[in-house]
Amino acid sequence: MKRILTSLLSLVLCGMLILSLMVMPSVAEESKDYNLTGETSRTSEEITLPNGTGTGVTLTNIQLNGHYGDNREVNVAEFSLSNTNLSVEVLNSGTYMVSAQTMTKAIDEYNKSHEGQQVLAAINGDLWMTSVHSGSSVTKSVLKVPRGVLIIDGEIWASQQIDQENLGATNAEKGTPAGLKSAFGVTSQNQPLVGSPNIRVTLEVNGKKIVSNGINRLPAQNALIVYNHRVNDTNYALNDAYEIELEVADSSAFKAGGEITATVKAIYKTGATTRPALDNPKTIVLTARGNRVSDLQNNFSVGDTVTLTTTLTDTAGRTDLWQDVVDAIGGHMQVLQDGKIAVANGDTTAYPTALIGYKDDGNVMLLTVTSTLDGSRAALRFSQSLQFCKEMGYNSVFYLDGGGSTTFVALEEGSYTIRNKCSDGSARAVINSVAVVWNDTPVCEKQGSLSYIEVPVDMSIIPPTYMDGALIEELISSPYNVTTAYDAEEKAFVMTTDKATNDPYATLDFSSLMRVNAEDYPYMVFKVKSTHTASTSFMLFYACGAHSGADGSRTKSFRVEAGDEWQYVTVDMSQVSAWKGTINSMRLDIFDSVTTPADTSMYIGAIVLCQTAEEASQVADGWAPEGAVTDYLAYLESLKPEPETEPETEPVTEPETEPVTEAVVPDTEAETQAVTEATATEAEQTQ
Repeated sequence: MKRILTSLLSLVLCGMLILSLMVMPSVAEESKDYNLTGETSRTSEEITLPNGTGTGVTLTNIQLNGHYGDNREVNVAEFSLSNTNLSVEVLNSGTYMVSAQTMTKAIDEYNKSHEGQQVLAAINGDLWMTSVHSGSSVTKSVLKVPRGVLIIDGEIWASQQIDQENLGATNAEKGTPAGLKSAFGVTSQNQPLVGSPNIRVTLEVNGKKIVSNGINRLPAQNALIVYNHRVNDTNYALNDAYEIELEVADSSAFKAGGEITATVKAIYKTGATTRPALDNPKTIVLTARGNRVSDLQNNFSVGDTVTLTTTLTDTAGRTDLWQDVVDAIGGHMQVLQDGKIAVANGDTTAYPTALIGYKDDGNVMLLTVTSTLDGSRAALRFSQSLQFCKEMGYNSVFYLDGGGSTTFVALEEGSYTIRNKCSDGSARAVINSVAVVWNDTPVCEKQGSLSYIEVPVDMSIIPPTYMDGALIEELISSPYNVTTAYDAEEKAFVMTTDKATNDPYATLDFSSLMRVNAEDYPYMVFKVKSTHTASTSFMLFYACGAHSGADGSRTKSFRVEAGDEWQYVTVDMSQVSAWKGTINSMRLDIFDSVTTPADTSMYIGAIVLCQTAEEASQVADGWAPEGAVTDYLAYLESLKPEPETEPETEPVTEPETEPVTEAVVPDTEAETQAVTEATATEAEQTQ
């Protein structure tokens, strides 16, 4: 009977197991580790080669409605470079850096010219200079150089955008600094990087060193640019340029840490009717305009030997790795660096978007966000990019070119398809793109260490109800006319004016913390003190609910007295109608509308959110909301694994042994036979 019951139970369990397998979600759905707000559907598949070989590259299509807008489509190619048959390659669109063609054509040409390699998926690359920067006051015709760095097969085709290129701009960038330009690179050991590489070429002639402004950039006013044949076969310089033609002994390729030796072949003075050609791989041309002309005019003569040394540093601190980069592509606005916000952008414009970066585990993601509607240029809002990239699981990521250039191409069933709707109606010709490529022969023995990737603390479990100075310093971004720091002695966040100004501020971003509603916390307490010589106004530009950035219609101010003593100022938001919805950010204008000298500081020891006026009144006495992290640095220490300790061992004791007896060694044949027979007899007795 017991055996029958057991059999019946087994049948029931088997039936339940079969049923559960029938309703179990697909492997692709199970394996996802990101979830986008407003996601309505998702499909995933692995890219396979025409012969059926799996590549490890996962294509995912996600449909969105609601939060990020209606009729939105996300296409993703995700892969791990620990698979050393994969590589990230920059595809230049033609012979020269300024060449342009559609991505499908560039992919086809790449596959034909690279035996044993095949592009699996690609997105459009860097945006380029147009007539806005390359107008008639700068070049003879539009020179479409990329904004950021461009490195292909270890050779630097272009350095980053320079300030001088904005001098003649006809848009809002006119006269502004170029700023840091982000780049994605991959080392010879398949290590992905996001940073801001800074490339310079130093010229040494007759014992004097002269630093140029860039490689293959615009021949802008007050700039000294170094050109080789990668830019184009045409010289774009105006006749007010002073130029030196160099003949290279070996190769004109610029490489990080590399040296080129050349000889001055010819000099073309300001006003010359002819200009040096750029179509020879053995030629380098130095072009100077404005206040850089004298550097060439006073130091170079025909026949001189010139040494050109290329240096590359990374502002993110990973110079050694960047110097080993094989391929790199630039872009513009960076969203995340090591899990932290890089640039805050409150612009609500929805725009087709291309993103490149990697996750905490080093997995690379090429991604586009576009509309599913024909001809629509609506897609991802800049103001939502931070939330979007965090939901996708990016660790470090930045924008490539967007708008009509946004294109996602993938290998599917042996041919290439454009997976997104292009806002121009068809794919636009672009100057470069970036691809994940299959290599029949592994590109390296194994992937290098990824220990440089800083995995951020999961801050989503930290409520913003008590933000001490260290936590505020972690969350602050976009400082303007101020420097920011954490003062360990004061245990406070400090904002210090870096020049005389009437508008110093920085933005406190709440988005990485546990999300809370403003209505639940109608009181805020600021622990502050100021080095200003007079009482000043501290203005808050708060953004809640659908608002993500500073707006003059949503402000609240309070007074901060001068002096060395801490002040606890309660800000009553209970009657503020716009203080509702999720708290997103708060711009801190520390000395509002008053001219403040340089090196004037505002110390913020804490910002405390309170549910009642009574709680707010108790903050100065040490009250803190339940569950709050009141010491952020101590909290970080508590997350670190405890150091490993050696296991305790018992003292070693000598084992007990039987007295050693000497073996009997027979010395005659008869004795040997007797010993053998005796041994055999003993063996028989024990069987």
